[in-house]
Amino acid sequence: MDTFHFPDDYTQVLQDFDRQVAALEQSCQENGASSSTANLIVQGQSLQTYFVQRIQGLSIDRLPQEQRSRFQSALTEMYRLLRLLQTDLLFWRSARQSGTSTTRQQQLCDRLHSLRGYCAALLQTS
Repeated sequence: MDTFHFPDDYTQVLQDFDRQVAALEQSCQENGASSSTANLIVQGQSLQTYFVQRIQGLSIDRLPQEQRSRFQSALTEMYRLLRLLQTDLLFWRSARQSGTSTTRQQQLCDRLHSLRGYCAALLQTS
């Protein structure tokens, strides 16, 4: 059985996205409540825009038939996580109590970590 490799442009786009997710995850973990939530919201929106424009735009037609379903499923889950991330960011910004803010921050970090897991799984395939 041959090893599957994504086309180079797919790999590059996924690596760029993973770097952006990692940067946002690091900001979330390091800065915590002292971080500008407005800045994190902007970063989250940029991440979602990049995903929609660059990753969802990748054609599955260029992939082997046996990889298409897996790739599409991963993209669907990643998009779902990005939408939830936006909601988490808004809830974090509106949190008034320290305990709630800490919980929301952890949810953000967990969601970003999950996104990185999907990126890693796709990149491992390539």
